[in-house]
Amino acid sequence: MPEIVLNYDYVLQINTTPEAETGTYADVKKGFDNIAEALNEVVEQSSYLGDGGYGSSEVTGGQLILTLTGKRYTGDPAQDYIFSDAVYYNWGKARKTDARLICPDGSVISCPVTLAKVTRSGGAANSSTAVSVEVHFNGKPAIIDTRLASLQIGSLGLTPAFDPDVLQYTATATSSSDSITAAAQDSNATVAIVNGSASVTSGGDATWVSGKNTVKITVTNESFTRTYTVIVTYNS
Repeated sequence: MPEIVLNYDYVLQINTTPEAETGTYADVKKGFDNIAEALNEVVEQSSYLGDGGYGSSEVTGGQLILTLTGKRYTGDPAQDYIFSDAVYYNWGKARKTDARLICPDGSVISCPVTLAKVTRSGGAANSSTAVSVEVHFNGKPAIIDTRLASLQIGSLGLTPAFDPDVLQYTATATSSSDSITAAAQDSNATVAIVNGSASVTSGGDATWVSGKNTVKITVTNESFTRTYTVIVTYNS
């Protein structure tokens, strides 16, 4: 059944220590109540002699920009970094950091960013302090994928049928063991398979006990993971 996607299902993280070798990422959430995404496409429009006055368009480029608005909360790591004096009153390198957007499907968009149009005060005297910032993605974002491309347990049918975005499955075994094969979408990701407490190499056999067996397949890409679960029922 189709499901609606809510804005709070997305998690935006900002690196609050861009000068460090290993960044410290904080969730951008407290105080921000609105986020707008724009790709800022560059459109080239052309009309040729043989087109009878009609034109055609080509999208030749763009830049992803997220605009965040809300109210100021002190003590929140992301807000304290974005609206700090070190960022607000300086330009160039001081405005550059890294951000990543964790999507509801588990994929992660990662990219160096520039913090622009930072506004850290404003509003009526008896209202909360209004704030805003634009997060400009610099260059093409990298997609960190933690999805499986395929999952097969012997000749067993999975219920529901395998879908990279579905994490829970059931299956019924008719013999005491079956091979488990799983492959990740991203060649940089690793796949770990565990049947109960026993590790299984992709392509290797899992041994079933009578009753329900819990198989977990975890995909790891950089520091992000996604775990698929298959409950295999075997009646010996």
